Amino acid sequence: MGLTITDTYYLKAKAASDYDWDEVCESLNYALSYDENHCAALCLLGKVYGANLNQYEKAFYCFDRVIAIDSHYLGVYPLYVKYLIWADEIERANKLIAFSLTLKGISKGNIFWLSGVCVRN
Repeated sequence: MGLTITDTYYLKAKAASDYDWDEVCESLNYALSYDENHCAALCLLGKVYGANLNQYEKAFYCFDRVIAIDSHYLGVYPLYVKYLIWADEIERANKLIAFSLTLKGISKGNIFWLSGVCVRN
């Protein structure tokens, strides 16, 4: 079993995310055109919207889609909480933190750190 074409395009986008925005956009568009429910690609798209474009509502939409597709996709929770904090959505962040801590396998250290950031805000 090998990588799917969606995985390949996602990995190209992720690898280029620090230096080549044309490649990121093109590869993400290809990945999501092959599989619009690819959780990792949707998370990366949400990260692009939140971190690079300050379009938090679009980022939140991507993260909500991931949770709707697979609520056990653990990579979405730290990202989502981080951007909720950046958007000063502390109450929503705290609710998401509480939920994410119930998930088996979640990086609790990372979530607790984000929880501490919420308390300081």
